[in-house]
Amino acid sequence: MTYELLVCVYAQFELNNDDTAPALPAYEVVNVFAEYQPRQMKNLNIRLDVRNLFDETFSRRSSDGINLGAVIPLTDPGRTVSLSAVMKF
Repeated sequence: MTYELLVCVYAQFELNNDDTAPALPAYEVVNVFAEYQPRQMKNLNIRLDVRNLFDETFSRRSSDGINLGAVIPLTDPGRTVSLSAVMKF
């Protein structure tokens, strides 16, 4: 890696699906992360990650039971923030 600071924004979009019972609503989820790698310590990587930035309520299309009318689909977690540090030896 040659960067010192990397910022990335990525999104997932799902369209309405009326071909299933129950119908599946559309949703958009935006994620963002920033990674910092100090020049003095190339073996250290610090990352701040924010998933589901706008705290949307949604069920992934792959959730168990989403196509069964008698089962309530599980929703994904709301906004999740994590900070991690990785040092390679």
